[in-house]
Formats: sequence, C-alpha cells, structure tokens
Amino acid sequence: MLQENTRLKGQFTSQEEDRTFLIKQLVAVKKDNARLRAEYTELEAENENLKQEVQRLTEKLNQQQHTVSNAVSSPHTVTSAANAAAALVRGGKLMGGANNHNTADAREQVYHHSHWSF
Repeated sequence: MLQENTRLKGQFTSQEEDRTFLIKQLVAVKKDNARLRAEYTELEAENENLKQEVQRLTEKLNQQQHTVSNAVSSPHTVTSAANAAAALVRGGKLMGGANNHNTADAREQVYHHSHWSF
C-alpha cells in the first residue's frame, strides 16, 4: 500500500507539472493571438488605404490619358502646336538650335511628338 501511495503521489506531481506547463503555454498562445489580431487589423486598414490610393491614382491617370488623348486627337491642337513650333524654328529654338526656316519640317516634327501612345 505504501508503494502504491508513492506511485500515485509521483503521478499526481507529474500531472501538476504538466498542468502548470499547459497553463503557461495557453497564456502565451492567447497573448500571441491578441498580438496577431491587432497586427491583422492594422494590416487590413493599411491594405484598404492602399486600395483607395491605387483607385485614386488610376482615376487620375485615366483622366490625364483622356486629356492627352483629346489634345492629341484634336486637329486644332496639332495645328496650333505646329504653328508654335514653326515660330520656334524661325527663332532658332527647335531642330538642334539651327536657324532653320523650314516650317513644314517643324510641323512634322511636332506632329510626330504629339502622337505618343499610352
């Protein structure tokens, strides 16, 4: 009977140590879960902000492309740009700085530069 009592006391002590270990482990896991939840919430908010920024920049880019497309496709704009280039050519400011009076070449140069693809 004494031997059985000693064995049961040893078993009880072992179970108490296991219980203490498991409680410490459970507390650590709960703390880690709380930290991860907070981090997740923060990342979700950052992700939402980045999505909104991407949407804003996409809309801005589309608006700028639309503006450029309208400006380039307008014959009046191309003609105005060509006339401005011709004036610069007469002033020696275009086509390598040479005082070149070839207005048709200047218009063609401006026309080709105004048809960028996006």
